[in-house]
Amino acid sequence: MKIAHHHFSIILLVLLLTLQCKPLYFDERYKTIPVDEIPHRSQMSINPSDVLEPNQHWEDLELQSGDNLGKLLIPLVPDTASLNGLMQAISNQVDLRRMQTGQKFHLLFADDILKELQIIKEKEIICFTLEDTGWQSLVKIRELNTLIRFARGDVDSSLYNAAVDANIPLPVLMEMIQLFSFEVDFQRDIYNGDYFQVAYEDILDEHGNSVDTGRVIFAYLFSNGATVKHELYRYKDFQGNWDYYNSLGHTIRRELLKTPVNGAYISSGYGMRVSPFLGYSKMHQGMDFAAPQGTPIYAAGGGTITTAGWSNVYGWYIKIRHVNHYETLYGHMVSFRSGLRRGSRVEQGQIIGYVGSTGMSTGPHCHYEVHYYGEPINPSTVRFPPGKILQGEELELFQLHRESLISSFL
Repeated sequence: MKIAHHHFSIILLVLLLTLQCKPLYFDERYKTIPVDEIPHRSQMSINPSDVLEPNQHWEDLELQSGDNLGKLLIPLVPDTASLNGLMQAISNQVDLRRMQTGQKFHLLFADDILKELQIIKEKEIICFTLEDTGWQSLVKIRELNTLIRFARGDVDSSLYNAAVDANIPLPVLMEMIQLFSFEVDFQRDIYNGDYFQVAYEDILDEHGNSVDTGRVIFAYLFSNGATVKHELYRYKDFQGNWDYYNSLGHTIRRELLKTPVNGAYISSGYGMRVSPFLGYSKMHQGMDFAAPQGTPIYAAGGGTITTAGWSNVYGWYIKIRHVNHYETLYGHMVSFRSGLRRGSRVEQGQIIGYVGSTGMSTGPHCHYEVHYYGEPINPSTVRFPPGKILQGEELELFQLHRESLISSFL
């Protein structure tokens, strides 16, 4: 039985899995897998003072929505001159306007006087220490290591919920779904009993805590009742470019993505239908992807924006010209991504706007059209050949790389 669609899901729906995530290997075995190098720098403890004096203690602070660092520090540094000096030292190292919600700080107090403030970033710690001459800053590089993790998921309900339960990072899940979106229609191709396997990079700090995720290394997806096998492997070609290839050495990327909205469900397909506004049958020249208002809309392919404006029918909409005489249209947006306008160049998978219900719309959704030589065609039936195809010695090396991955994980 086909899975019921959940329009509130953030990700391209699939499947509550019984996922089991297990760490695999460090160092020696990891070196056999040609992935991006991540620098290993000198070790730096987050709290550098392992032994504190009786009058010293550390406190943690996190920037909340609506906060700014200056406001948070006012009660902690009551001396105005010292506070001004600290804020000046911080602004010399960090753009305070770009400091995001969730930014973490460690603060060292001695006799309830702030003596050190640390701004914790992904690859470094910026330390501000109170000296006799005022606040001094020091940037310390964090030691990062990469662990490859492996997960298997069996389709049952929602992939998003299952990934949360199994501690699968959301960026990994989204990347995997986006990569498979070139071949898989997640609205119609996923059934109970399907399953997937994925290996991905987990970036750890010097204490073994996960601080970020890297790229998907390889993934399998068994769809359509587990009868169709999709494979992808990350590989660097002879020109030094990383990309994802299938088992035959064909890049998985196509000219256009099948779906421009993650987490949406098809509320209306291509073809004749009774118009909800006109009350009679009319050709529906695209597909409607229903999703909550504000859900990001992605460019289905790289190209140039030819229209970014208002239509009484489409509301706020964008039209993109691609190569080989293809165009795509995205309608009923609540807003465009900042900075985009007619003539802007966009890349495949780039956010171009956000789901809304403007124009002739009965609810939040993205109306998506594909045109070929100016004529509308069914987006669900568009098929493109792969881009790059590995050949000769390059194909042989790719197959060795693929076999190495399979023997290491499966």
